[in-house]
Amino acid sequence: MSDINYINRKTKEQETEQVPCQTCLEVLYHNNPFSWIFRTLLCKLPLFSQFFGFLQKRPSSHKKIGPFIQKYNIDTSEFLDDPDAFPTFNDFFIRKLKPSARPISNGNDVAILPADGRYRAIQNFHHEEGLLVKGKKFSLEALLGDSRLAHKYAQGSLLMIRLAPVDYHRFHFPCNCTPEETKLINGP
Repeated sequence: MSDINYINRKTKEQETEQVPCQTCLEVLYHNNPFSWIFRTLLCKLPLFSQFFGFLQKRPSSHKKIGPFIQKYNIDTSEFLDDPDAFPTFNDFFIRKLKPSARPISNGNDVAILPADGRYRAIQNFHHEEGLLVKGKKFSLEALLGDSRLAHKYAQGSLLMIRLAPVDYHRFHFPCNCTPEETKLINGP
């Protein structure tokens, strides 16, 4: 797995992302038969994610919180609750932030970034050859799973967010809007 480099918006410096479970991800996404079997057969089984979730909800998982915060330099001053108050790693993972941690700008010409993560902004999707998601290239139609929606948004702007395990895992609307129908789009 090659390094993931990004520009830190505060320092304007290029940094290399620290990836939790990097070895696991390298094995999972490496191009060999074992990785393919593991990725396509085992990881897609609900039992696999349920077991992993079960482990993160056990009280013994609490001991991973402090080292994780230290290793990945997570700003705990934004947390609504003290890190010691999380009974499990899962509770830490879905933590709430103080209302002041992510101020919302007002105005009809303003959009906020709706989640912590790494962003890619595309002004007009029509000029793109596709989107790279987890190492695979997708057309807009394949990504949305709906040709009508793909046609509707073919000339639209797109903001792609990639959350990492270190990120705050809650989403917010990017602007004052009324949501339309929601649709589950299963991955490949």
